[in-house]
Amino acid sequence: MNNIDLSPLGLEENQAKVYLALLELGQANVLEIAQKTNLSRITVYDVIDDLLAFGYISFILKGKRKFYIPESPRKLEKRLIFRQKIAQKLMPILEQKFSAISHRPSVKFFEGKEGLKAMVEDVLASTPNGGKYEVIYNPEAEMVIVGQKQWDEWVAERKRRNIWVRLICEKNRQTTKWAKEGEKTNRIVKFLPKGEKILVSYHIYGNKVSIASVEEPVVGVIIENEAIAKMQRLFFDYTWEGLK
Repeated sequence: MNNIDLSPLGLEENQAKVYLALLELGQANVLEIAQKTNLSRITVYDVIDDLLAFGYISFILKGKRKFYIPESPRKLEKRLIFRQKIAQKLMPILEQKFSAISHRPSVKFFEGKEGLKAMVEDVLASTPNGGKYEVIYNPEAEMVIVGQKQWDEWVAERKRRNIWVRLICEKNRQTTKWAKEGEKTNRIVKFLPKGEKILVSYHIYGNKVSIASVEEPVVGVIIENEAIAKMQRLFFDYTWEGLK
């Protein structure tokens, strides 16, 4: 019986041990409870004070000695219901306070090949079917890091979900092919001036901006904030309009 987990009812481990011991013993003094639970008497005294305060146990006097008696387990249930009612009353207040800080940017950091994969997968996970996002990156460098197989799977998933991307990149054989294919790859491509190099992978999607290096050591960050994403998208648009 001492193995019963009462934490869902709000009792800590030692509190549960003492309460369950009293359910078995019926009534007991501190020494008997300590022996039954294998807890020190000092610990038992502390736990008893808590259980008395909760109303889960009571005591009777026999001469000068106190013997403790368990109250009905229904009291545990009633206290849990009471706490749920209090939580329901407090929740609107707590949610209001939370919403007041929700404007603060959420920043997540990533490292290495697996980190870069997680960042790209977040782009797909955060973009709805039929949605779109903006990206500036060096696809050749990114493919070297994540591998052709992973890259092809991302492209296939994006096409399957009809997600479109506006892409700014360096001009090479692969990206020139993408620009010509257009609708077949769900990409609209523009090129940087000859000689310009892209050393980071840069995505703008929803209310998020992700920036990752595509050279060793690979590190990246995702910033989630509506105002930041809006401004970065504005900068992207100005750049986009200035390119051929």
